[in-house]
Amino acid sequence: MIRTVLILSLLIAFAIQAEAATKFLDGQFFAKYSKEFVTLLGKKSKSEGEISYKYPGKLILKQIVPDESQLVTNGETAWYYNAPFDPELEKGEVTISKAKDLPLTEILDSLQAGLKDGPSYTVKKNDLFVELLLVDKLVQRLEVKAVKLFFAKDMAQLFQHLEKLVLVKNNSSEEEYKFEKIDLKPKFGKDHFVFQIPEGTKINR
Repeated sequence: MIRTVLILSLLIAFAIQAEAATKFLDGQFFAKYSKEFVTLLGKKSKSEGEISYKYPGKLILKQIVPDESQLVTNGETAWYYNAPFDPELEKGEVTISKAKDLPLTEILDSLQAGLKDGPSYTVKKNDLFVELLLVDKLVQRLEVKAVKLFFAKDMAQLFQHLEKLVLVKNNSSEEEYKFEKIDLKPKFGKDHFVFQIPEGTKINR
């Protein structure tokens, strides 16, 4: 009897570990990114930075190049910060508001369910990428109709193998994030997703 219970316990433990090992996105990550987009004037542009994420609803999108700016949200409050071009001549500026309708945050939250049809999207796969077709209520609220996920060639379709995420807007324009150095086990401090306002920053509410 004891032997049987021990064997069953081991099998359950292995099953839990296998499920955890194959889960698409397990709650948090940190990565370097580069973002490609088209400006209002129709010109292609590129920025670089870092992204921190923790489920649910916590996100830091920090642009470093070409100039510093940050979007920080802890799921309740959002901070939009623009650093000064010349700290000696001008102040930085931060706008504080309630967190709402942040497309990238909501998409990442939805990915906890994995690459399968669910309440937020249906999944369409082809040889080049996995496409998430958002449900109508999200399309209207986020102004994003689809998300394309591109994975490293010949690798399993897990988040750590994600090379590129593309948000397809309602007007069919695309916002592209290329990822590198994805860390699935970052050590975030208690106040990591609360923006620390630099001294002298102009505050808008």
